Amino acid sequence: MKKRCILFVFAILFCLIICNYSYATTERANNRVQPGDAGTRWVIKSQSVSYTNNGYGWELVYVGQPATQSGEVDSFSYTQESNASITGTFGVTLHDIELSVGFTAGQSYSFTVTKASRALNIGEFIRAYVRRYYQKYTIYQELIKTEVKYRLDENGNPILYLEETVIDTAYAYAYKPLMPQITLSYCYYAK
Repeated sequence: MKKRCILFVFAILFCLIICNYSYATTERANNRVQPGDAGTRWVIKSQSVSYTNNGYGWELVYVGQPATQSGEVDSFSYTQESNASITGTFGVTLHDIELSVGFTAGQSYSFTVTKASRALNIGEFIRAYVRRYYQKYTIYQELIKTEVKYRLDENGNPILYLEETVIDTAYAYAYKPLMPQITLSYCYYAK
């Protein structure tokens, strides 16, 4: 009885080993690269940087009092809160774009600026205007198709190689807030 049990266990082990070898050989054959195999992937190809007010106009934020003496100087302080944004078409993930530009969509920025006038004449006052200002990133993305091809060498042996083709493009735009632009106008009240 013991011999039968031992033979039975060996028979089962032998079958498992043969089946496993057959499966592994089939899996290995199925994972071989063949001519015609292809895949696609999105990549960030390049990015450029420019500066823009992103459509924001000048906003009046301060009107001073007329100088009562010649040579007076007026100053003002202004705080602006703004959030970064990313728009456009995403071939790659939003996370990939955020890594590329170094900030995240919705990231908050706060700027405080103080500006002083030149020496004012009697009756002269200032008006201060600010405008939002951004560093704009243009992110160019490509959808690349990679296909396995083959050619024959001088001896007639096949040589596999990869051929890459751009089949689509996309642009995303990232806006990082910067210190606002400021301009002062020097005025007199009309008499």
